[in-house]
Amino acid sequence: HFEKSHPLLRVIDTFVGDGDYPRVLSATQINLGFLRKMNRDLQTTRSIEIPACRAFMLAERTSEHLGLFEEGKEAEFFGSFEELLAKCRYYLARDLERRRIADAGHRRCHAGYTTTHRVIEILECLLDVPQAAPVPAEVPLRLSFAH
Repeated sequence: HFEKSHPLLRVIDTFVGDGDYPRVLSATQINLGFLRKMNRDLQTTRSIEIPACRAFMLAERTSEHLGLFEEGKEAEFFGSFEELLAKCRYYLARDLERRRIADAGHRRCHAGYTTTHRVIEILECLLDVPQAAPVPAEVPLRLSFAH
């Protein structure tokens, strides 16, 4: 039903597998990031996946998106249909600027948003919380991180 909303919108209902997903994102000039209002989303996994694939992201402006990426430097955001349209037109005409923002977003993701970063953050939180009961010494803690 999306394709009925605008004559220039074409939706291709095809599954993109894991192996093709990064290639498709990085081959797309502008990746739009829409959020589900009914879920009260402020960001989604795509909010990280798109820049992590060195792809240009134009997403809805939220406090979380603005906390993750610097607007105009690591990603772009919009707050209205008019702003979305204006930014699409602007960036479609500026390949180098789009590429610069996509590269900066990619660097930001790999500098702080990897799974390894999240695991370390979780462990730091857990280790900082006073334990109700000590963990027995005979229970070994084994962690490994692949890079």
